[in-house]
Amino acid sequence: MKRLVQYAKVAISACFVFLLFSYVSVQNGNITTIQESAVEVVAYMNMNGIINHPAEWRKAVDAVNQGRSIKSIPQLNSLLKIANKHSSAIPSVNQQYAVEKMPTKRSVDGLTIINIPSFHGLDKPQKRKYISTLASDVENTRGPIVLNLAGNTGGDTESMIDGLAALIPNGLLWTEVAKKGKQYRVSLTKDGLGRLMGGSVKNTFKMGQTEKKKLTTKVAVIMDNWSASAAEFTIMALKKNPHVKLFGVPSAGFTSANTSKMFYSPLSENSWAIDTWVAVCTVGTVKCDQVANAMGTHVFSNTPIVPDVWTARAPVVHTDNPQKQWPIDETVLTQVRNWFAEKSALR
Repeated sequence: MKRLVQYAKVAISACFVFLLFSYVSVQNGNITTIQESAVEVVAYMNMNGIINHPAEWRKAVDAVNQGRSIKSIPQLNSLLKIANKHSSAIPSVNQQYAVEKMPTKRSVDGLTIINIPSFHGLDKPQKRKYISTLASDVENTRGPIVLNLAGNTGGDTESMIDGLAALIPNGLLWTEVAKKGKQYRVSLTKDGLGRLMGGSVKNTFKMGQTEKKKLTTKVAVIMDNWSASAAEFTIMALKKNPHVKLFGVPSAGFTSANTSKMFYSPLSENSWAIDTWVAVCTVGTVKCDQVANAMGTHVFSNTPIVPDVWTARAPVVHTDNPQKQWPIDETVLTQVRNWFAEKSALR
């Protein structure tokens, strides 16, 4: 339970989100009370959400009068997690993610390691910097690459995949399946990550691929049980490349499709201060042929991804910091070196 609470604090979205709710600027946004917004979110979750615990959800929703008794964003967050652990309500998003970590590259005993931190993509200049930094790190690396997704608890899938586009073949990456069965194909194109809508692929950011593809380079991906949400979808995308191998332990298991909406509400009934917050609703399961879960299938509904090579130890000891990425355990790096030394790159 403590770990789930930590995830809720650091992850804003699970994956490339369903665009059923649209973001609006604060200037044009409607200011609503938390109670009004909670009623809207609960109704939306009832109609479209993936409810993993229906009886508990109905009881909890009745207890708050369909959301009318909700008085705070943390209270709504707790309610949504009863329905699905990947759903959440996140307060003060502009303050929380005003400054975000960027990818970094280091050399360790002949290995080139690119650390890929959590990133939420709310600020467009920061998003462009994150994508371009990651793409540049990949482009300017000669020889095998280690991508470190340990401790990456999620955020904006688009930023991570667009930054790693040189290592991922274009085409279908996974399919999102909505509650009522409608399927949405998520693909990588020359414009970046996009979803098939109305017969064409819609890209939300259109950063574009400026670097050449490096699809014959050996790539070792470090993952652990803190690799969650967007990090897991990035792993799915990378595994479309047959020269990519996953090292570590099973991922966190936040593998489901979300939709997000931004709200603007007074902090309290007697306050003029407006909080910008986000409701995240889980609305779909996922099919991905490139990776398997513990049952050996390719259907994911908050089920962990299994690595290709299980390591004897967790790649990183996190203690109280779930987003810790370094140092990587030396025994894990030894396994990576041994794979790099093999002649064949194919899995």
